Amino acid sequence: MSYYEVYMDRCYDLLEVKAKEIAILDDKDGQIHLKGLYRLNDVSSRSHGVLVISVSTPCDDGSSAVVTWKLNLIDLAGNEDNRRTCNEGIRLQESAKINQSLFVLSNVIYALNNNKPRVPYRENKLTRILQDSLGGTSRALMVACLNPGEYQEPVHTVSLAARSRHISNSVPSAQKQDTPNVKPDMEAKLRAWLESKGKTKSAQRMKAFGSPLMSKASSSLSSLKKPCPCHSSTKAKAITN
Repeated sequence: MSYYEVYMDRCYDLLEVKAKEIAILDDKDGQIHLKGLYRLNDVSSRSHGVLVISVSTPCDDGSSAVVTWKLNLIDLAGNEDNRRTCNEGIRLQESAKINQSLFVLSNVIYALNNNKPRVPYRENKLTRILQDSLGGTSRALMVACLNPGEYQEPVHTVSLAARSRHISNSVPSAQKQDTPNVKPDMEAKLRAWLESKGKTKSAQRMKAFGSPLMSKASSSLSSLKKPCPCHSSTKAKAITN
């Protein structure tokens, strides 16, 4: 990958700072070349390459808020079956790390699609870096490059791409404020859990005598201080009840 700019009709390298401009030449076959242009990572393809483009602009409402936009262009390394390729040494270590990161990425996508309470972003550095770009209000597009001569690797790639299509965006925080805050019935949840585990006697005992959660709540209420005498008799009676 190379990155350069054309400024005032002159070409300059942006990946490697040079004082002189880059010369534009054509070879014997008529192909255009930029002499001395730096090429980034033109050897290894057994890694995940990420190019990040960030744009920030201040809001036009007079506040000090800044709106930030970020685009991640990611070249994911492909899944490899080490039993078929018979990789050894450093190539075995490389493919193992590639498969591990793709597995964690698949788990992150699964957790987002199924609204799991825990999303395993931190289990891999790739997903940790992309945490703010997966789910939420972000959007993702995956282009799958398949090898027609193989079967197992394209199946993994298509499976990952298919699951990534169903990542749902979350509701912005401004809209979440209108949602009423309903407290869950922990006693009912505990009773349902006991019944699902076959502990029907314990669940029946909870119904008859009350759960430990309710007993704790009752003891906490009984330890409250008495109402202030400055309150009216009606308010004091209501608090006592």
